[in-house]
Amino acid sequence: MAAAAPLFPECELQLDPYAVRTGRAEVEAFARATGWTGPIDRVPFSFPFTWLTGPVPRGAILRLIGSGQNTEEHTGAALLPVHESQTFESRREWRMDETYRLSLVLRRESEPARLILRGTVSTLEDESCATLETVLRLVTIS
Repeated sequence: MAAAAPLFPECELQLDPYAVRTGRAEVEAFARATGWTGPIDRVPFSFPFTWLTGPVPRGAILRLIGSGQNTEEHTGAALLPVHESQTFESRREWRMDETYRLSLVLRRESEPARLILRGTVSTLEDESCATLETVLRLVTIS
């Protein structure tokens, strides 16, 4: 019996580095949503993961897995990215209202069907701040 063909070919997409911020309003909203009470005088350790929900990564994700309509046209199935895991290594404390540079590489894998986002965060002066990784399992939906 022949192995089933992969849902899609593997590929990798490296995005140009782009600016991200630890804006006070966004930091406070994130902190409150994750259960912080009282004054918010520092940026939560995991705040940088919010940057993966912005238009730049979202656009790249859609290019790699297709919108529901495009995916169905090419594979016969729509794909839903489901959070599988994440890792984060911080090298310094985040500063409130600071601009950083995020570099992302997205890799689509076939077996298992998933999308891996690996990022590095640095200051505008190229001081390394953190690395992060999110793995999204790609689930076929009907």
